[in-house]
Amino acid sequence: MKNDPALAQQVMAKVESFIMIDQATLPPGRIYSCVVVLDENGEISHAAGSSGGGNISGPTEEEMRQFEAEQAAKKA
Repeated sequence: MKNDPALAQQVMAKVESFIMIDQATLPPGRIYSCVVVLDENGEISHAAGSSGGGNISGPTEEEMRQFEAEQAAKKA
C-alpha cells in the first residue's frame, strides 16, 4: 500500500465503512474498539468489535485543584 496510494485509500474506505456500520449498532455514548485483519488484496478477512462502559469522564479542573491542594497540605 506504500506504493499504491489509491489502493490505500480504497482499503481505508472499506475499513472506515465497516467501523461505522458496526459502531452504529451500539447505544449512543458507548466506547468502541475494533481489530481488523486484511488479506493480501486489502479485503477485510477477520474483524472483531468490542464495546463497554459509557462516556469516560474524570474530575473537573476545580476538583483537581482541590485534590492537589489537599495533597500539598498533607505534605506540609
